[in-house]
Amino acid sequence: MAQGTPVVSYNPVQWLESLQRNPANKTLTRYTTKNLQETISDKIDQVNQDRASRGLSNVVLPEGVDAKTPYLRTFRIAGIDAGCAVKRVVEFNDDGSIAYNGNEIVGVFSNEDRSVTGIVAPIMLHAIGFETALPLRLDAYDARLPGAEKGFGKLPYLYKKFGFNQTFYYDFDPNYPDFGETPEKRAEYVSELTKAWTSDIGGNWNPNYDANGNIDNYPGLWGGELALNAEQRADVAARGVQGFIDDPRGIQRLANGDQAGVGDAAVDGEVGKTQAVGRPSGPANVSEQTGAAGVPSSQGRGVAGSDRRSAAVSVGGRAKVDLLTLSSVLKAAGTAARANPNAARTLGRMLAASTLLPGNSGDFPEDKRTELRNLEEQAADLARQANAPNISKDERKKRLAATRASVTVSALGDG
Repeated sequence: MAQGTPVVSYNPVQWLESLQRNPANKTLTRYTTKNLQETISDKIDQVNQDRASRGLSNVVLPEGVDAKTPYLRTFRIAGIDAGCAVKRVVEFNDDGSIAYNGNEIVGVFSNEDRSVTGIVAPIMLHAIGFETALPLRLDAYDARLPGAEKGFGKLPYLYKKFGFNQTFYYDFDPNYPDFGETPEKRAEYVSELTKAWTSDIGGNWNPNYDANGNIDNYPGLWGGELALNAEQRADVAARGVQGFIDDPRGIQRLANGDQAGVGDAAVDGEVGKTQAVGRPSGPANVSEQTGAAGVPSSQGRGVAGSDRRSAAVSVGGRAKVDLLTLSSVLKAAGTAARANPNAARTLGRMLAASTLLPGNSGDFPEDKRTELRNLEEQAADLARQANAPNISKDERKKRLAATRASVTVSALGDG
């Protein structure tokens, strides 16, 4: 688990079950139980079968790659039904040279209702801090509001804030073969995608029709690669969720080459090229800021995003829970939290057992429940104090800073 994030390993079978029951799973790459059992060596064997069918020579794993590495490593946010997978990828050019040797974030999902938001930050920060020596990439559908430029759908816009710069842009092709074996099956599949994109939780994407009645503004497929080196990634991971809360644009500035780093003015930027293809990928039912708690793929609100976050936190899950706000409050629970090597682990345990979250796992040690309830009540008070209406952003930060020592996470211990 990357320091500062409440993300933990997840049973692969449970991850797949969660992914499959997600209402927007049509927008995601499809995985099977077989994929859960595969290693990177198995994938190379499949590559060589394909190469042989095209008259190309065999390839081998790059030096230093463990053949037993699982194809998919699966994770979840502790205590809630939301998670992702990190896929190990080695791709080759036709001449046998390596085209890509790294990781890819896939299968991002949330099956929580709209009372739980702030899902993306813990997942992205965990992936950034995972195997920092390897390149990291992802892709997502670019469903955007009318008038928004390509690459500024909700999730592409959001992923840029986590340091992913555009590497490709594929225009959507409703006749892409992977969507179905026949025109009828492809049309049915695209219809399901369209329903997801136009739904309320999908960001209310609006299809535009040409003179022949055909949609002419399908979301393209946006791809990005993390533009941070290993040292920068380790630093971002160490800052964790609190670091992102303190400076939501800091990672993006770092990725864009701003030497000032975290803590200064925001700078937007992107590079890339446009091609034509289409395939299902990107996160499902995921939300980051204010607004709907579920966003299928990258359908969203274009460039109209805001850095505001819901501040509603109340004991018993009676109001909206924003994981960023909750994490901020818990992080403010003791000045030793940042320096304590068990802080991230403790935060994960608190989230896993917290009555603030729907679907409480109920497996928290009984002798710690009273302490946890006390902490939750104090955390809720801190959130209300720090996020009282009609106060400025600076004043809000001051109030949070002033209460950092008023609660201690060490009361929960290390176990």
